[in-house]
Amino acid sequence: MAPRFRRPTLTGCSSVSPRGPTTPLTAALPVSQKIRQGRTRVVARHALAALLPAEIRDRPGKAPIDLMLASALTVYGPERLDRLMTEAADSLDPYVGAAVVRQAHRAYRARQTMPEVRQVWRLALLALRLRRAGS
Repeated sequence: MAPRFRRPTLTGCSSVSPRGPTTPLTAALPVSQKIRQGRTRVVARHALAALLPAEIRDRPGKAPIDLMLASALTVYGPERLDRLMTEAADSLDPYVGAAVVRQAHRAYRARQTMPEVRQVWRLALLALRLRRAGS
């Protein structure tokens, strides 16, 4: 059997461990610093700006996240999303305000354009993280 060759990655080329100190750091970052204007890995791209050429650093990746957000919200199911956003209004009140959550959800249900999709996605992720943390 012929040996398998893998494409070099940042972790393989520079002895950067994916399980190293960056994992807790990236887990603690707010979503707005991980995903910005539909682009993922914002912090990594910024951190590697001096090391990587722009055509490598700024390549889009596997797929634009915007295309996946609307699909993911649809797969999650409108009833489940409605229930989550109704419950989330109270749990997110100290962070963003219950009125903001309700308005974002109403706007999403009415239009479902990318700004509404992004806002509901961020609120849903925050609500699920708070739920998992027991808040």
